[in-house]
Amino acid sequence: DDHQGALLLLEEVLAVRRRTLGDEHADTLDSITNLALHHTETGSYAEALRLSKEVVDTTRRSMGRQGHEEAAHSIGSLAAVHNL
Repeated sequence: DDHQGALLLLEEVLAVRRRTLGDEHADTLDSITNLALHHTETGSYAEALRLSKEVVDTTRRSMGRQGHEEAAHSIGSLAAVHNL
């Protein structure tokens, strides 16, 4: 497995989405979640936790009441990282 190559691609996609779509866009949040999952899979739990918290906080802030389902999904991902 080429974990470093995957990490570089995930970071590049995230950078492009942040720049073109903004930090609160659903696709940007998906990219952050994907990066967090990669860090979880490679044992970088502190970074996975930081990224997962960013998704939860941004989802809560940007979506308000309408974002409860998305926030619940993000919180579930955050809980999974906490359990490792």
